[in-house]
Amino acid sequence: MTSLVHRSVPLVLVLACLAGCGDSTPPAQTAPAAAPAAAAPAATAKKEFAFRGKVESVDPATKSMSVAGEDVPGWMMAMTMVYKPDKPEVIDQIKAGDQITATVYEGDTSTLHDVKVVPATK
Repeated sequence: MTSLVHRSVPLVLVLACLAGCGDSTPPAQTAPAAAPAAAAPAATAKKEFAFRGKVESVDPATKSMSVAGEDVPGWMMAMTMVYKPDKPEVIDQIKAGDQITATVYEGDTSTLHDVKVVPATK
C-alpha cells in the first residue's frame, strides 16, 4: 500500500503543475497596449520648413501653380515644380511673377501651406 501512495504522490504533483500551466495569457500583456497610443501623436508630427519662390504660372482650372522654388535644406533643392495651395482661393490672389513664402512639410512635395505674397527680393 505504501508503494501505491509513493507512486501516487509524484503523479498528483505532475497533474497539479500541468493544471497551473494551463493559463497561457500572462497578465503583463495587457499593460503595454496603451503605450503605442501615447506615442502615436509624436509619430504623426512632421517637420516643417520655410519655402520661398517665384510664381511662374497659375492654372485656375487645376487650382495649381508653377513655382521656381529656392533651395530648402532638408526638404528639396531649388527647382521649378507645380504645387497646389492648401487653400484653393489662393489661386485667385496670386499671379505670375509674384514672390511667395509658404510652409512645406516633410514627406509632402506637392502642397504649399499658408501661401503669402511678399515683396520681391533683389
